[in-house]
Amino acid sequence: MHNIATAFHKVQEKGWEFHVPAICWMQGESDIVDYPNTDYYQLLTKIWTDMNIDIRQITGQQDTIQFVCYQANSLTRAENFKANNYLCHETSVPMTFIDLLHHNQHFWASGPTYPYHCVGEKIHIDAKGQQSIGSLAARSVLGITRGSERFKGLIPISADIDGNDVILHFNIPSPPLTLDTIQVRKTANYGFSVINKQNNDIITAVVIEGKVLRICCSEPVQGCKVRYAVNGDYMKSGNLHGPRGNLRDSNHNWCYQFDIPIGHRLD
Repeated sequence: MHNIATAFHKVQEKGWEFHVPAICWMQGESDIVDYPNTDYYQLLTKIWTDMNIDIRQITGQQDTIQFVCYQANSLTRAENFKANNYLCHETSVPMTFIDLLHHNQHFWASGPTYPYHCVGEKIHIDAKGQQSIGSLAARSVLGITRGSERFKGLIPISADIDGNDVILHFNIPSPPLTLDTIQVRKTANYGFSVINKQNNDIITAVVIEGKVLRICCSEPVQGCKVRYAVNGDYMKSGNLHGPRGNLRDSNHNWCYQFDIPIGHRLD
């Protein structure tokens, strides 16, 4: 707030207008190791609300400040993480960003971090990856300043049942869907899994059918969960060995990591 207040007064001295259209949010990820049971949905909503109040008191602007959020992908740094556990506490953090994009009209997407290389394959994406995430955030901020339709990214909308198959519907910014094994190293079933209550992955195939994705399974899928990018080698991050998937759209918007009950609609 001190920096914003200083900038506001400097701009006033020059007779210019000062306006904050958006906040670009990134956060630390190390607490996934400590299992603090943090309610990220509640706290991210609160910090967005508090920052709106504080910044608008400084600038005097009337319009709401938007929140541009990426998605952290650090599951494999959690000691208890197992990709096929039906109860996977670790996915609650990345799912928070999808839930906010669906349910808070002031949250905009940038993208997930898994498509980028990480320094030493540890937690931090490298300079090129930071530049890419920054470009995605800038695109959303430009959309905000231009009054464009809210950008929600490539995120799931619903997971429907069709016999032993799952039909995934997505918000697709730039159709068509595509499976990219060049930027992101190919992973089993392109990053998708269908987990039953016995902690087994029952997936047999993944097929893109126009605007939807069909996941074929070896048994009925009622009561199962469908996941994406919930995988990876222990303590690894990034596009080679970390939690990742190969799904993107035609404009290189990569699908956000997710874990949802089959038969569930998110929007």
